[in-house]
Amino acid sequence: MKEKCGKPVATRGRLLEAASRIFAEKGFRDTTIAEICSEAKANIAAVNYHFNDKETLYRESWRYAYRQSVKKYKFDETVHAKDSVQDWLRAFLKSIVVRILDPECVEFEIIAHEMSSPTGLLEEILEEEINPQRELIKQFIRTVLGPDVSEQTVRFCHISIMGQCFHLLMHKKASTKAVSKFECFRFDEMNAYLDHLVTFSLAGLSAISDRVGHN
Repeated sequence: MKEKCGKPVATRGRLLEAASRIFAEKGFRDTTIAEICSEAKANIAAVNYHFNDKETLYRESWRYAYRQSVKKYKFDETVHAKDSVQDWLRAFLKSIVVRILDPECVEFEIIAHEMSSPTGLLEEILEEEINPQRELIKQFIRTVLGPDVSEQTVRFCHISIMGQCFHLLMHKKASTKAVSKFECFRFDEMNAYLDHLVTFSLAGLSAISDRVGHN
């Protein structure tokens, strides 16, 4: 790419990179355009040119963080289509857990801020970007539990399985703070935790399957 074409692209990328990290650290309301521009070595006019406003930059910086993360730790359904139930679930959950634990992946921290101090700005983009992966695990649950399972049960199982992953966000933050003296997840335990997560989740699904079969 020629320099005259590369500069705007590079500026936009720097803004997205800086914004995603600062929004992850401070949330939408406590982040200013000025500090994003300072970090990105860009001026406020560049934000107006590429994103129009802070709200659009917020949405697009989350999308950027999410896509960078998914690209780095891609779960390819075609590769795992013939896996055993255990292997498929482990591969899928690993693609989530590594993103949560990797300090370079910040999309979940942005979501955590959004949950504690909602803006409503990410609702549509979250649905658009996350729904394909969410449907993968929900279809897996339907397959394991059989055709008679209700959508409510599928939803509850999905929440239960994914909650075990998202709980790691708390440990990720605690590991850098004073609360780390309490019992926290250690990053070198990831593979052991994944084994536990698969065993625990499949045992739960088996119990639900027995209950569904007797209804």
